[in-house]
Amino acid sequence: MKSYDELHFEEQRNKYLAALIEVPLTSEDSIVDFGCGTGMFTRHVSKHVGKAVGVDLSRKQLLWAKHRSSVVCSYVQADLERPPFKDNVFDYVFSFTVLHHVKELSLIIRILTSLAKKGVVVTFLKSLEAAKNLKSLMEGFKDFKIIDSELLKDVIILVDVAKKGE
Repeated sequence: MKSYDELHFEEQRNKYLAALIEVPLTSEDSIVDFGCGTGMFTRHVSKHVGKAVGVDLSRKQLLWAKHRSSVVCSYVQADLERPPFKDNVFDYVFSFTVLHHVKELSLIIRILTSLAKKGVVVTFLKSLEAAKNLKSLMEGFKDFKIIDSELLKDVIILVDVAKKGE
């Protein structure tokens, strides 16, 4: 039986690459990957930043992520609604293929943006319901970009939060 990573590698990799083309990560940056699952993105991005943290609710997924990780990154078990971090602690916050599981989307978006100094990258599965929610969710942000490519199963949203205090 194939693992999640084997089954979805290509699809996930395409999302990661599409997002990372738009995000100017440096070796000084810190990132958090909410809903990291098996740690595929956390492992990849940790080679390019100063600090990478993967967060997931599933202990089993985190154990698998730690087992597969030969690079320096850390993993934390936590709920997206109650992250164990202070505001503005990460340069970038990522959350791939998670938000369709969330009931209070606007709350989660506020939480994610509160943790980021520079930007937030989230993905939504392409659906009619997601499209309706997307427009109302993004009304509170002045600087955001939507990537909707035929090559991706998700819509990627990049939010620039660097000016949130202005």
